[in-house]
Amino acid sequence: MHIAFYGTDREGSEEDLEIGLNKLGNMKGKFLITHQPPYSLCDLGDSGHNYGSKAIRDIIEKKQPAVIFCGHVHEDIGIAKVHFTVVVNSASSNGSSKGIIYDTKSKTCENKFFIEGGFE
Repeated sequence: MHIAFYGTDREGSEEDLEIGLNKLGNMKGKFLITHQPPYSLCDLGDSGHNYGSKAIRDIIEKKQPAVIFCGHVHEDIGIAKVHFTVVVNSASSNGSSKGIIYDTKSKTCENKFFIEGGFE
């Protein structure tokens, strides 16, 4: 099954994503950068629908990366934690470009506005 978001063919299916993620080696202590957030973590849209990936959520359970950086869901920007994994969604929203600073020593995040009102 192929899922085409917004009518594009550049998004893989959940099955494709799961196959690719399962090929990764040991993830403990490593960062994973994805477009989609994990299912039910920083993935809630204004419609109340969770837009995250179950395959990415499963990788947290199986391989426990230290941090997952993601975007995609602009309505649920923020930071969450499950088990030993920190999830950081720094998608832009409401005409603002956001960024999040992650301190690897203290393992803490700061939510920062870089440009309010979008790019000029």
